[in-house]
Formats: sequence, structure tokens, C-alpha cells
Amino acid sequence: MSAKVTFATNYPDKQILFDQEPGYLKFAIGEKAQYTTRNVVDMLQSKVYTAQASQGTLTITNLRVIYVLDSNPMQNISVGYAGVQKILVGNIDQTQKSSIVQQDRTLVLVCSCKSQKYRFEFLPRGSRQVFDIIQTMYRAYDTSRAYRVTKTRQVMQNYLLPQEFIEKSLKDVQMISPLSPTPLAGTLQLTTYRVLWFCDTLNVLVPYLDIDSLTEHVLNNVPCVILQVTPPDGSTQNFTVAFHAFTLQNSDLFNLLVENVKNAAKSPQFGVNVEEKTEENEELFSTKEIKAPQKIRMFGNVDRALNYVQGDQSAKIEGIEFDEDLGVAFERVEGVDRADLV
Repeated sequence: MSAKVTFATNYPDKQILFDQEPGYLKFAIGEKAQYTTRNVVDMLQSKVYTAQASQGTLTITNLRVIYVLDSNPMQNISVGYAGVQKILVGNIDQTQKSSIVQQDRTLVLVCSCKSQKYRFEFLPRGSRQVFDIIQTMYRAYDTSRAYRVTKTRQVMQNYLLPQEFIEKSLKDVQMISPLSPTPLAGTLQLTTYRVLWFCDTLNVLVPYLDIDSLTEHVLNNVPCVILQVTPPDGSTQNFTVAFHAFTLQNSDLFNLLVENVKNAAKSPQFGVNVEEKTEENEELFSTKEIKAPQKIRMFGNVDRALNYVQGDQSAKIEGIEFDEDLGVAFERVEGVDRADLV
């Protein structure tokens, strides 16, 4: 008897979409908008830079670039960073340039998705920050690619990623995959982000976010857990790998993997994490309490004090009296006794 669980791995960073319903452009879990600018022209659709009907809104998130035409939201483009190969800067036709256009540089994205080549070019008419922001977001995404892309035959020295920990390690786990003509025995490790299997001659590193489905099945009279994985890095075909643990029940391994994949989907690892609040930098994040100035009433007799302040200063100053308890120096004025001071 077999059991199968499928997962949603169609994250927006892996897709290039055109003219989707507005609901499909909603942010995924872990996706955050970093910058939005209006009056952006899709250069491959229009050469009339100042026409209102040709302008749209460009949004840069930590996973993709979204362009929506203002006059018709059904005309939109979503470009995931996983398919971006080059980020270039282009120039507009100077003969078409208007005084309203504040710059003549265009944002060019050269992309590839499912063996198809794409080229996008946008003119952010009133924004010069777009180029720096998208470079920063793409670089942050690219540095964390290992959290989401399946790898094989990697160097296993210092193989754990930042903030990655081994939660369970099983020896004598047999792997069956197209990578080897015969089953191989090795070590299976379940970490906070990935499934790791390795032996002396081969290894497989599968992020939980890259697993399309898990199946509990029997292969050649051997109970196994089959992982269906999205195409590994540098490949266009899905990848399948099966594990059989000699020291753990097959159903227990299946349930453990299902739980880990679901937990990873709740808080996917995208880009560089913002520094969290710690004891060392707590004072940088906390709001400092500003104390109100303390009011000290120096005169018990309000009339005498008011007359003195308003100019009735005929009384001579005899000296200064210092109160050690209060830590305050008082000017001694004729007509005002020490008992009148509070």
C-alpha cells in the first residue's frame, strides 16, 4: 500500500508569467515588496514614453519583478529571479525623448525559463533608484539559492549552510536514483532546510522547498520513500530519488519528511535575513523613554516670587544659599525667607 503527499512548489521566483489575473500576483509567503515606482513604460510594447496609456507600476520584491499596466491591470508581467540571467542598462531613442522623461536609461532583464529565452526592457521615467535596488535584491536572492535548489555531487566539506543544523542522522540508508545504476548505501541527514544523503562516491542535497511530492511505496519488494524534486540546478527535467532506511520504519521516515517539508513551507528561506533583535543591539531597536523635565517650585509665596520676576527687584541679593539635600543653589533675596522656599 502506498501513500502520496504533494506540495506547492510553484513559488513566484521560479516562474515567468504574463497577463495573469490580479489574484495570481498576490505575494507568496515570505515575499516582501522592497520598492515600487509608477510611470514605468514597457519598452517592448510601446515607444510612446509620455502616453498615459503606456505607463504602469513596477514593483521589486525579494523574489521577483512585477509590472502592471495602470490602464489595464490584466496586462502584467511577473519575472522571477530564478530565471534572470543578466541585468543590463539600456538607452532610449534620443529622438523620442521628451522633456518629461527624467532619464534615458532602461532596465533590461535577460531571462530563461523552461528552455525559453525572454528579454524585458522597462523605462522607469522618474526613478533612478530602480537599478541599484534590483541589483541588491537579486544579489541577496542569489546568495541564498542553495536553500532552494537541488544539488548533486557537491564537495561535502563544510556543507552546512548558515543557521542550518542537523536534526536527525541515519546511517545505512540505501539510495535509488538515476545517478547510480545500482542502489548505494550511505548516510541520510535531515537538517533544518534540506535532505542530505552522501557516501564516498556520490551525494544528493535536496532542499525541502524543492520537493514536489513524497510517496511511500514498495520498489522491488523494498519499502521506500520516493522524493519527486523540481529540476536540479542546470537541468530541465524533474529528478526522482528513493530512500530505504534499515534502522527506521519506512512509514516513520515518510511522516518525518512530510512534517519537515510542511514546516519549511511555512517560513521559506528567501534572500538575506534582516538582523534580529538581540541583547547586544537591543538599545538600537528600543524606543528610548524621554523623561519630562522636573518642575521645581522654589517659592511657597507666589505673590512675592511673581513680583520679583516681573521687575520688583529693589531688594538686594545678600548671597547664595545651597541646599545639600536638593542639590540646588538658591539666591537669597530680601523679603523672601528660607521657609518660603520649597
